[in-house]
Amino acid sequence: MSRFKIKIFILFVCAWSVVSAKEHHTEIRLDFRVNNPVIELSYRDNANQLSKIITFLKETEQDSTITLRKVSFCGSVSPEGSTELNRKLARARLQSLEDVVRAKAAKANVAMPDSIIYRNDSYISWEYLEEQVAQSILPHKEDILEVLHQNYDSDSDYPINRIAKLRSIDEGRVWYQLLDLYFPDMRNACVLFEYDKQEAVIVPEIAAKEIENTPETIATTSPALARGGGILGGLYI
Repeated sequence: MSRFKIKIFILFVCAWSVVSAKEHHTEIRLDFRVNNPVIELSYRDNANQLSKIITFLKETEQDSTITLRKVSFCGSVSPEGSTELNRKLARARLQSLEDVVRAKAAKANVAMPDSIIYRNDSYISWEYLEEQVAQSILPHKEDILEVLHQNYDSDSDYPINRIAKLRSIDEGRVWYQLLDLYFPDMRNACVLFEYDKQEAVIVPEIAAKEIENTPETIATTSPALARGGGILGGLYI
């Protein structure tokens, strides 16, 4: 009786976890009163925002999978003051927030060396104002956006010329609308935490395994028929 081999391939789905570092960022902002660099917890949402900073720092200290890469501070003002005053005020707000964050970090045992600290002294957030005006239904909206889009030959003339042109639209009425609607949100300082967090990633793999099977060769004639019988209704006769 002849024999033959049947090769059977069985597919296996395997998986294992690979640890990879994924980039994250958390931005938190505190607001200030007009012409004031002092953080007031009773002002707007400052108490809640400071609580978020403390919570983040505690989680960073307790979670060994988090590595703090960069901490950026910025201070911002609304544009109605003089250039010199606005620069000083923006830097003072930045410093106020940095002092608070560093003190909270030290208390939470979170390392924050100078090498990961960055400061942004772009003191007027024109981008924010442009975004808000673009989404608004303000009268003279296109005139405002045209002024905000203009470029100037000298960086020192940039805010002065832009402010003067904004003040001139509709005899100053537009300026006061901007003052009421958007300027309060421009008086702030923010901190941006950039960090890596190690996360397990499941990687699937399909593998094939070969199995050899050697069955007996099937006879061409059944034993019952070889004896002269037949099959009727499932019975041999």
